[in-house]
Amino acid sequence: MMRKIKWIFIIFMLGSFVMCQSGQTTQPPEEKKVEENIAKETNIKLYDLGKDLSFVYAPYGKGWAYKDVSIDNNDFNKWYSTNKREILKVIDAIDAGFVLEVVGHTDASGPQEAEPATGKKGNLWYSQERANRVCESLIKAGIPKDKLRCIGVGENELIPGINPLDRKHRRVTFRVNRK
Repeated sequence: MMRKIKWIFIIFMLGSFVMCQSGQTTQPPEEKKVEENIAKETNIKLYDLGKDLSFVYAPYGKGWAYKDVSIDNNDFNKWYSTNKREILKVIDAIDAGFVLEVVGHTDASGPQEAEPATGKKGNLWYSQERANRVCESLIKAGIPKDKLRCIGVGENELIPGINPLDRKHRRVTFRVNRK
């Protein structure tokens, strides 16, 4: 177990060094500080695993259709079988006080909050439902429910450098965080 944690820590440090050398930043300073504090506690990278491990689920690699929250079992199973080893590594490496967050996202079209008067559910609802569906599928695949937490962030974490209305934003990412 310690050997796994050491390797994850080494990968984290190398990734951080490469990002610093390239001048790229992927997180606001306050999020980076939280990540650094958690990483010190656990010796593993806890924020934005999806980006570093190509740990992103987007149906058919394109992202959900507008207002869609459904999961095609064949597509998900193919994605899961490709990423199963990495998912299990992360699940095995996290301490009891942490969970793998399944984070649902949307693009910037539509309102962020629900608008009951107009019948619009809002981007937060769609992102939460996408995360819930992926969590359900992971649990069916054998990932312990107590190791997962599903959250929706709507359009709050758009991918830098692409059009805010691009369907690639409609995805689910993964990160480790405190329970």
